Amino acid sequence: MRCAAAGNRVWVAASLALALIVGCARPGPDHVVQAPGDSGAVGAPQDPAATAEIRQRYAVYTVERAQQEGYVRDAFCLDALSFGVAESAGAMGFHATNESLLRGPITPDRPQAIMFDAQGRVLGVEYEITTDVAREAPRLFGQTFNKLPPHPGVHHEHYALHVWFVPNPTGQFADFNPLVVCPPGSTPQRPASQPTRPLPAAEPQGPVPGPAVQVEMEDHGH
Repeated sequence: MRCAAAGNRVWVAASLALALIVGCARPGPDHVVQAPGDSGAVGAPQDPAATAEIRQRYAVYTVERAQQEGYVRDAFCLDALSFGVAESAGAMGFHATNESLLRGPITPDRPQAIMFDAQGRVLGVEYEITTDVAREAPRLFGQTFNKLPPHPGVHHEHYALHVWFVPNPTGQFADFNPLVVCPPGSTPQRPASQPTRPLPAAEPQGPVPGPAVQVEMEDHGH
């Protein structure tokens, strides 16, 4: 009888453990994701291996391959001025967005957009979700998403997190990269009445990967 009772206790413990694992694996309605390297604490240091996997997968994409997977590249390049932010903040590049993913869920291995330079080389990826779906800012890779206003290419308010594959002095997860420059005439027309606004406060981040090399999208590689 003692053996049977012990067996029952082991079975119940295993069942509870499995239930906890399954429960934790399902994102909640807020699409708050605890990804590898995300301790849940604001400013927690990211796990380089977590973003390295994303870089390894998407850095080799071409515009054509992205299009085959539902990502449509914008004809324009987004810079800081497109958001009413000071020009010195830099740019984001040309976005290829998969609109079918904009309502979530947020998953580390499937970003909503891929950022390209003028020659079709990948600069990084962007995770985003519309604010009418997520009740609060999601978290990924130890970072809280920034809330961005509607802008050319995305006509609704949304939460966004950029992950840069190229060097970025302001951080791997910053919205803009001061080393990225949009080609002349490639940016959307900015309303004359649009004021510039300060950048949102950035969370503490780890060291910038790679050397700080100028990334000029007109002529040079990254």
